[in-house]
Amino acid sequence: MFDNQGLSLEQAPPIKVVFTLFAAALLWALIGSIAYLLFAQSKDLDSAFFIHIWTLGIMGNLIFGALFQMLPVIAGVAMRSPWRDTRIVVTGLNLGLIALLYGFVTHYAGTFWLAATLLGVTLLYITLKIFVALYHFKEKGDTAQSMMYALGFIPFVLLSALLLIGILSGVTATLSTHYTALRFLHPHLGLWGWMGMLIVAVALQVVPMFYVTPAYPKRLHTLFFAALLALLLFGFMQSETGDTTMVRIVGGALWGVFGLVTLWLLRKKRRALWDASAKLWALGAALLLLQATAALVPPGFTQGCDLSLLLFALFVHTIAVAMLLKIIPFLTWFHLNAQGYFDAPMMHDILSHRNANRIFYLHLTAILLFMLSRFVPTLQPLAAIAMLCEAVALAWLLYHAVSAYRHTQKHGMRMTVNG
Repeated sequence: MFDNQGLSLEQAPPIKVVFTLFAAALLWALIGSIAYLLFAQSKDLDSAFFIHIWTLGIMGNLIFGALFQMLPVIAGVAMRSPWRDTRIVVTGLNLGLIALLYGFVTHYAGTFWLAATLLGVTLLYITLKIFVALYHFKEKGDTAQSMMYALGFIPFVLLSALLLIGILSGVTATLSTHYTALRFLHPHLGLWGWMGMLIVAVALQVVPMFYVTPAYPKRLHTLFFAALLALLLFGFMQSETGDTTMVRIVGGALWGVFGLVTLWLLRKKRRALWDASAKLWALGAALLLLQATAALVPPGFTQGCDLSLLLFALFVHTIAVAMLLKIIPFLTWFHLNAQGYFDAPMMHDILSHRNANRIFYLHLTAILLFMLSRFVPTLQPLAAIAMLCEAVALAWLLYHAVSAYRHTQKHGMRMTVNG
């Protein structure tokens, strides 16, 4: 995906496009960690407050930042007006999230509808724009197809959210009998559908390229998408009766298979070095195996927590960190090198192997403490501090990359053409 031979500076979006969205994501990571440290043990904030900081604030900004970067490589599609689109996403997504969080605090219905409008318009606009760009590309590979599958889930995530808001505010009270089903469908569409299928799309190209492994099985993405779609539809019908045990077990097993295949490929990799990003991919795959096992445990034995879905969210977050450790150093080097700077910092100058491994162990500590804190609440402050430390480390990485980029542009030696 980050092969310089397949990407020119003209195709790539300006570096500020990706880094602005990453900065917004890491700002939310800092805010979320501090909020979790201060309020996780109180009853003033509902868990939905923290969940949506993660899904929209952290993952939403990260995902669209990564998509803007990957589209030219995956589909040869250069987004028109990428900086304008970035400003639209940053403004609509983050203002919408602020309105949503205010609604969770005040329980005022008006703020939920304001949030729904801002988030709905923004996400539908950018989703449609990316989807159309991919659709019109004639030679779509497995990765581009998988991205289209993932984007196709976003309208249904939004629709289920709107219906839930309508039921809770009394606007669509006639649908209140479907409340339980929608409560099941909304997070699973977002996690299994949107984020999960997007990781499948990225894995198809990134794992074999970065780590020199065999390719994933042919048509895996299409079979996976069809199975997920059928499973979510069946889950919606089953959740009407309140029993989603079979859906959780089958879904957990399905993602467990993907984790098993990924681990097998990583074991076959021809690069001897296990760098931090490879470790994070392996950790993510291991989390998928754990979530498959956790799906067998009834929620009643886990204090009402859907342990399997929680582990899946940690898998998503782990892969996001793995990609950040690759994308940030690469983009810094790539843009400076493409501009002709002889002394452009190399990727290891931006992030050394030692510091990358430190971030890996910070991440591992954070997720272990977070999982333990679900059963031992007194560990929640420690989990929050670990998450805050990881967020600070990633924010430092981005700051260091931006500083190196600006320093090189100001003081670096650049190739000139006489003539």
